[in-house]
Amino acid sequence: TFTSPPPEVFSQGIDMVVEYLARVEMARTTKDLQLVDIGLQSLPSAVLEMDGLQVLNLDGNNIRSLPPAFTRLEYLQEISLQGNPIVALPPEIGTIPGLKELHYDRTVLRNPPAEILDRGLEVTVAFLRRLYDSRFTGVVDVHAMGLDNLVAAEVWPTQIVTPSITKLNFKSNSLTQWPSWMCERVGGNLNSLSLASNQLASLPLVFGMLGGLTKLNLSQNHLKSLPASVADLTALTKLKIANNDFSIVPP
Repeated sequence: TFTSPPPEVFSQGIDMVVEYLARVEMARTTKDLQLVDIGLQSLPSAVLEMDGLQVLNLDGNNIRSLPPAFTRLEYLQEISLQGNPIVALPPEIGTIPGLKELHYDRTVLRNPPAEILDRGLEVTVAFLRRLYDSRFTGVVDVHAMGLDNLVAAEVWPTQIVTPSITKLNFKSNSLTQWPSWMCERVGGNLNSLSLASNQLASLPLVFGMLGGLTKLNLSQNHLKSLPASVADLTALTKLKIANNDFSIVPP
């Protein structure tokens, strides 16, 4: 089946067009597509139609994102995106069950945040899958992912906890603090937050800015007190605080 090259390939002349077509045709047999250094600005539609593709190398192009239809490439085992200005790995990568290798440029990557990437491929792919699911459920579920702390202040409250998110589940991690920017910059649509089974010793003074919360689980931490601003959570209908270190149990 003839596949027309994208415009950015055509603009480089006949030699590049022939090279592109040859690589695509070879990959139909080998299941290994090497589209390296050919000036791509987006993923060609022809790639999404390649049944059984196992290796996709897009190194050295100008690709900034991958399309939602990337989920069609369910047999991929290796993806390489190095040398592209991709600042966020697409959540669609999380839907690929047999992925064994994922190569990217950490110098420009902002999402997933460093605290996820540092835990390796398995956790990174699991995180991307949970982000993908959150588009449909409104729930960001990162429970039991071994998180120590959240440091990517420019990512969590803007790219992950988007306005469509209503529930956050950080249960069973190792968080020692909950950053103030996760109170100040998270949208008012958030109505449920679980920080249970972490290592929290305190909460930020601005915690009360999470005014949309109706459910809050702080159980099994090391909290000695709650900030006064918790009184501003007037929509709260369910609060769990058992198994902390309170010297005086809040009323």
